[in-house]
Amino acid sequence: MTVLKNKKYIFFDFDGTLVDSAACILSSYEFVMQTFDMKPKVKIEQGIIGPPLPETMKMLVGDVSEKTLSEMTQCFKERYDAIVEKETLSYSGIEAVLNQLKACHKKLFIATNKRTEPTFSVINELNWNSLFESIQCVDMLPKEQQSKTKLLSNMLHEYEVEPSQAVYIGDRTDDQIAALSNQVDFVAVAWGYGDWSGYDGVCLSQVNALTSLLEDD
Repeated sequence: MTVLKNKKYIFFDFDGTLVDSAACILSSYEFVMQTFDMKPKVKIEQGIIGPPLPETMKMLVGDVSEKTLSEMTQCFKERYDAIVEKETLSYSGIEAVLNQLKACHKKLFIATNKRTEPTFSVINELNWNSLFESIQCVDMLPKEQQSKTKLLSNMLHEYEVEPSQAVYIGDRTDDQIAALSNQVDFVAVAWGYGDWSGYDGVCLSQVNALTSLLEDD
């Protein structure tokens, strides 16, 4: 596979692609439900990870007042931000892959639905700042524009990237939608939180398979 060989710009999702934050995220949602003595409307499991926080919180709590929803969201932020940098781990082997891509003169980016504060807490803890040209989070956009599709579009424009020269790598269908909506090739990873069974595109099952995308067939 040569998906990355002729691509200069590589955009990554964050949670479920570069780092495993599932335990930290799910325990924080459980903490909120217990604090507010509520039963979640959907099961708190890996499948809910990915969308922006307000969207996921609303899915969990259903029809509550905006005040209650805001208080629950703030409760999540305080709990999660207190533990995220110590309880979020990079996937085994991913840092070596990122360094190899850099050594091949690829320009690396992160486009994530994760909020800015916890994203950079984790990046700083991992000492990854120098690996990426830019790290951008959906909450950097105006509220009415907050989507991964728009985030990726803005980054392509800001860095004058031709879509044909880029690839987006992620673990969920919203990553795929963002890529395809911007005419960018997409690579799915199966070690994250999405379900790619039956998918007929490029899907990698192991981290070290990323480097195979640089090789000639």
